[in-house]
Amino acid sequence: MTKTHLALRCHTSERLSQQSATSRFTHRRASLSTIFHLDHVDLARDNGPVTLFHFPRREFMMAKVFSAASAAVVALFAVVHPSFAASRADGERNQSSVTTKSDDRTPAKPAVRLSKNEARLVKAVNAYREKKGLEPLSVDPILMKVGRDAAPYFSHCINGKWCWHRAHEAGFPGWATDDIAEGFESPEDAVEGWATSDGHAHQMRGHFNMNGEWRNYKFNRIGVGISGRKYIAVFGRSDEKL
Repeated sequence: MTKTHLALRCHTSERLSQQSATSRFTHRRASLSTIFHLDHVDLARDNGPVTLFHFPRREFMMAKVFSAASAAVVALFAVVHPSFAASRADGERNQSSVTTKSDDRTPAKPAVRLSKNEARLVKAVNAYREKKGLEPLSVDPILMKVGRDAAPYFSHCINGKWCWHRAHEAGFPGWATDDIAEGFESPEDAVEGWATSDGHAHQMRGHFNMNGEWRNYKFNRIGVGISGRKYIAVFGRSDEKL
């Protein structure tokens, strides 16, 4: 065998040896990488529940400890100071009572205080209605304001507004109309004058002339006003509670 063939054979043997070693090293690296990857997956799968629930469980246990500690402090304070527990219970009951009462309470309209002559005028109108077999009219705060504001004018239409316009602007929800009188000595005399006038008497009985026809509006509220010898009675219908 020549030197050339020996060199080539040696070179070939060396290359084969290097390839075999490289192949074994690469296989080992691949095996190690695969084993490491599988071990990592198994570790994550086995320890996953611990990782997910370990900290919340610890926080939950700490919350229970703090809650128990707070309850113990409150109980201890109540034992040392019995008035604390009693005042706390009373406060809770009072708060509950206030809440219930505020929920059940319905806003009420303010009461109206009538002058002596205003009360006489209302009484005289209701006395007339009683003779006709009708229920008495209830004094309405809003209609009282309308009547008192209109009393000095002796007019059904004030500043271009009729009684029902003024009543609605003041907040009265239903229909309204008025009787006016001037020159009478007393409230009873004014009502007597209305009773002898067909149109005024109709309105005291709860009627209103709509387009030339008297219709029963079933008035159930009244407001009055007096200014000197000028008198006004405002009649209206409302189903709201006073």
